[in-house]
Amino acid sequence: MAYRLIGFSAATDGSSKITDLLTDFSGRLVQDAAFQPADITVHTLSHIENDLRSARFRSELEGQARGALLDCEAAEALVIAASVKAYRGYPGLLKHLIDMADLELLRRKPIVVLAIGPVSSATRHARLELRLLFRSVGATNVRLIGAPHTQFKQLMSEDPGFFRAFNELQTDLAVSASAAKQTQLRPVRVA
Repeated sequence: MAYRLIGFSAATDGSSKITDLLTDFSGRLVQDAAFQPADITVHTLSHIENDLRSARFRSELEGQARGALLDCEAAEALVIAASVKAYRGYPGLLKHLIDMADLELLRRKPIVVLAIGPVSSATRHARLELRLLFRSVGATNVRLIGAPHTQFKQLMSEDPGFFRAFNELQTDLAVSASAAKQTQLRPVRVA
């Protein structure tokens, strides 16, 4: 069974830099053998915005928004990437999507918030907007990483804090992925 990592790019203005960084970040995150085979899907909020805004209830979701919700619930981990400059309502869109999700499926799921922009602004923005959003639904495993650039290679070579946070995150996710595989392989005994 493939390790499912689902990404949400808060590029509501159609910017591909955030989506590109998220795709690269996610791909490198699951390079470890513990994640293989890996299945990565990245949803861009600008693509699901209309379907999401028109739905008041889960049963009214259509098209890509419905697929995004189902992916969110089925994922082993979520990665949310957002620029500190993107203010066009993406926290509200994410909240709307999460409100329609089965919260039990989200509570124990690892959630990574990748905030892009000047480090102090990115950290503050992610804590105030995105981290609190997931804490409000009872998510217990929320990690925050600030990214001052949108180029992954530049981040890994120039920012020791990002490099350290990325490696710690990769190790933590690999441990939980290995534990999940062991749980799935355990034989079932019938009394």
